[in-house]
Amino acid sequence: MVPDLLGIDAGILRESHGLLYPWMRFLSETSFMVILIILGWTYLRDRRTSYVLATAVVGTILITVVLKGLIGEPRPFVLHVVSPLTNPGEPYGSFPSGHTSRSFALAAAYHLERRDALTAILWTWAALVGCSRVVLGVHWPHDVIGGALIGIMIAVATHRTAWLWVRFLSTIDPLTRGVRS
Repeated sequence: MVPDLLGIDAGILRESHGLLYPWMRFLSETSFMVILIILGWTYLRDRRTSYVLATAVVGTILITVVLKGLIGEPRPFVLHVVSPLTNPGEPYGSFPSGHTSRSFALAAAYHLERRDALTAILWTWAALVGCSRVVLGVHWPHDVIGGALIGIMIAVATHRTAWLWVRFLSTIDPLTRGVRS
């Protein structure tokens, strides 16, 4: 027997709706700013890492936009499961969660490149961003899980082909001086 996944999603959504509301909204609304800060910080410290992180994040954005357009799943508030607690943007294009996929792409790419103290912080932050999207009522739990998996897969693919991205980006970066591939 196949479980009613949308019913399970709706139950999780209703139970978590509004949980730690101000903090979850803050996490959700500042997630892109955190990505930009980490990209800028790594650019100043280690260009190679910044190139890989930027490629993973941009690749994830592109894949997510394409999937949202192809799938066109309605968000929870469209089906009147919950009311959104933040600006939901488009009423369709729920799967996958873009906030979650970008956050997990950054965390996974950083983990694969550096593995320092910031790694655990980024993984925790990515998980909280994903949770915030469900708590705010703008994504189903499966949107967040799918977004996390997509972000991780793109980060792994980017890491495995890093030599290509580093070579390309170092040729167009006017500040580059001898970045290793």
